[in-house]
Amino acid sequence: MPHDAARNKSWLRFHRIAAYSLLICVLVVAGAYGWRTLGQLRNGISDASGIEIESSDPQLFVLEYQRLRTSLARYVAGDPVVDHDTVVMLFDILWGRCETMQQGSFYGVLRDTIEVHNIARDILAVLHKTEDAVFELERDDRETAHAILAKLEPFDRRFTEYLIEFAGHRFGWMQEYRAGLARMVEKIDTLGPAILAPALALLTLLVFEARQARRAEAFVREREEESRYLACHDSLTGLANRVYLNRKLGEVLAAAARSGSDVALFALDLDGFKRVNDTFGHEMGDRLLGVVARRLSGLLGPNGLVARLGGDEFAVLMPDSANRERENVLALRIIASLEQPVMLDGRDLHVSTSIGIARFPQDADNVAELLGHADVALYAAKGEGKRTFCRFDRSMGEKIVRQKLVERGLRAALAADALEVHYQPQIRVADNVIIGVEALCRWRDPELGNVPPDEFIAVAEETGLILDVGRWVLAEVASTMASWPEALAGLEVAVNFSPVQFLFQDVCADLLEVADTHGLDLRRITLEITEGAMMRDTERTMDQLRNLREHGVDVAIDDFGKGYSSLSYLRKFPLNQLKIDRSFVQGIERDAEARAVIRGILGLASSLGLETVAEGVEDLAQLAFLRDERCTVAQGYLFSRPVPNEQLLDLIDCANKVPDGAAMVGSGI
Repeated sequence: MPHDAARNKSWLRFHRIAAYSLLICVLVVAGAYGWRTLGQLRNGISDASGIEIESSDPQLFVLEYQRLRTSLARYVAGDPVVDHDTVVMLFDILWGRCETMQQGSFYGVLRDTIEVHNIARDILAVLHKTEDAVFELERDDRETAHAILAKLEPFDRRFTEYLIEFAGHRFGWMQEYRAGLARMVEKIDTLGPAILAPALALLTLLVFEARQARRAEAFVREREEESRYLACHDSLTGLANRVYLNRKLGEVLAAAARSGSDVALFALDLDGFKRVNDTFGHEMGDRLLGVVARRLSGLLGPNGLVARLGGDEFAVLMPDSANRERENVLALRIIASLEQPVMLDGRDLHVSTSIGIARFPQDADNVAELLGHADVALYAAKGEGKRTFCRFDRSMGEKIVRQKLVERGLRAALAADALEVHYQPQIRVADNVIIGVEALCRWRDPELGNVPPDEFIAVAEETGLILDVGRWVLAEVASTMASWPEALAGLEVAVNFSPVQFLFQDVCADLLEVADTHGLDLRRITLEITEGAMMRDTERTMDQLRNLREHGVDVAIDDFGKGYSSLSYLRKFPLNQLKIDRSFVQGIERDAEARAVIRGILGLASSLGLETVAEGVEDLAQLAFLRDERCTVAQGYLFSRPVPNEQLLDLIDCANKVPDGAAMVGSGI
């Protein structure tokens, strides 16, 4: 577009020059009588062609000055329509206008007679002096506001004089220009038919230029309207943006406070949107957001408002919402609508949504609090498993704050390499010999202390940090194994992988990269995944597990029996090991059902040729039962707690000093 506009402008300039040259040649041929007239005509045309508007309408300068003064007065007077952000914005606009008026000039023929840049310079000096006061101005600080207005007041008279002078000069110049044209027309008339054709051509050119000027004016108005629209709307989806939502919320809450009505605000974001962006690119993600925006808009009545806050975050505003049941129905309709696949370029794209709901005046007293509490409720909804909605509750506050602290601390720990890996021995039940260890991530934060793995892993999965945590653990384990002495060289190491890693990472590629970097033998690695990981994107997970098995990596199902426990995936997936969930092991002595479940798992594993590992073994009676039922491997506090790498060698030495590893049993190291 810019190149096309430049070509059009050059084309017009060339033809204008050609037309004027032709007219001059014809008029010269008209004779000596017309020579002087033609000279005057050329001068007049030259003057007219030199008129340029090099800056915005100077009256806009005055208008922006008046807007700032009025807004200051209304702000301290308590007008709810004018907030501090509006005052600061108008202050910045006037500041920029002052700088512009000093850098350029307008109406070239008047620049020597009207020195508006002097006014701009003086106002800018006042703005410099009052900048801090304006930015820190409180609504009830009338004294400071009056002081600022007093410094601006002397410019009222100067602007009045400036506008009068400008209008007078412009009027006088227009009168003079028109009179000059009239004189030239009279002289042209005397030239007769020889001058008639060039005169008509000149008139055509003037009409063309006037039309171009009108088009330029219409273009400027259109751009101004577009700028105002874009200031309040999201350019991608056409929805209201955060700025407009804040302004609208202020108006709606003020009206609701007067009428005693309720207002509901939904905060929602898309679950799985990052996967679409990462897999298919940002262009496809943008198109998906457009579809989501249209679906949301189609679900709301005429009084509702949908806004895009940025990224995949949206908000839905429901004024006069006295019916909670209606809000629940809308939330469920939104969830159901966004769960429907979106077909783009022959691909089915799937996302879902989580929703947080906060109400005025029950949950919040102002705009910022309502937005914040809706966001807290959204965070709680995502914590409950996504694809659901939650209403704000005051009790959510402490939990959300804790989650935020954990997230922030975990990011810092990753950046500072402050996580640790501990190792818990795995014992062969038949002879109590250590045959492997499980690598377990541990984190001690300077402020939060020892954060339980269940807590920070859940936050990591929720925020996507689990991808970075998983890569760090894998690299740390590989590096540690490479440094182990001969006494530990035969140990196999089990590493836990999150379902999120299987969804968003190529786990096999990551393992191969780490193995290549640290010289790791992948046959010593057992990859542990939960049953839930196999139920998400089954085909993708199966392909990754096959690749892992082809490279010698053993695969174990962690916490078996606690989740889906489907026999179908035991046959389909390339597995090596079942890990019996600790809840069944700890119920061996008192719960017949737990013993029956363990016997069933062990029998199933035996029939499928799978090894079994019992977690959470804490006493000898549990170990005796597992040995009688031919469980393969056990781990738990009966043998050892997870220990840092530095203590692992001592632990192995201690176990090896006694035949059959008897020193381990009951030691609880």
